[in-house]
Amino acid sequence: MKDLVNARRTVISEGPFDTACFHVQQAAEKYLKDLLAYVEELIPKTHDIEELQRLDYAVPSRYDLEFWPDRETATEGLHLAEQVREFVLAIVSKEALP
Repeated sequence: MKDLVNARRTVISEGPFDTACFHVQQAAEKYLKDLLAYVEELIPKTHDIEELQRLDYAVPSRYDLEFWPDRETATEGLHLAEQVREFVLAIVSKEALP
């Protein structure tokens, strides 16, 4: 997924780390929405991961002028998004097996 690629690239750079946080939020959101679609649930029209899974970096990074995450915060977000990815793929893979 392009969002995880962009987040990884930004985390190892000099920043800006709010960009990495935005991409990890987008990645987690998309994986959770993919899971909802896979299990044929309605997908809420929201970008609020708290509603999806209590994780949200996009709102502060996009709207809070005082939110300037450091590399550590962005790295933590990246690890969480990767865990969401692994969780979703494990469910989809397990369910897809005969």
